Amino acid sequence: MNDKPSWLIGVLAKRNLKAQQVLLQLIEAGLRRGECSPNDITIEYTKDECKVIGAVFKLLKRFGFVQLDQRIKNTNPASNGRKVHVWELQNRYKAELYVKHLRKELISQTNDEPQLTLWRGDE
Repeated sequence: MNDKPSWLIGVLAKRNLKAQQVLLQLIEAGLRRGECSPNDITIEYTKDECKVIGAVFKLLKRFGFVQLDQRIKNTNPASNGRKVHVWELQNRYKAELYVKHLRKELISQTNDEPQLTLWRGDE
């Protein structure tokens, strides 16, 4: 039996593995500090994946985040220092629920991919 909430199943079904990893990383940063931004992404991605990664930010509002009017300088050298938005965590429950389910999902998806062992947690 599937123990994931129905709203989460829809989100996971539409996202590739890298997008799910980026989303998890952003939400975890938000849980630690109360806010997140593109500067919290440490996963490398290609120029072709840039739109996929950008679309992840549109999902943050579903997981308890609100986009602030605040913009900060992007620390990624490829961005040439352009300004990026900061997202503030407002609903910790939604964020924690998603992290719990997504960690399990990523572990099951990456068991056969040794280059993604980073996402297996404390194993």
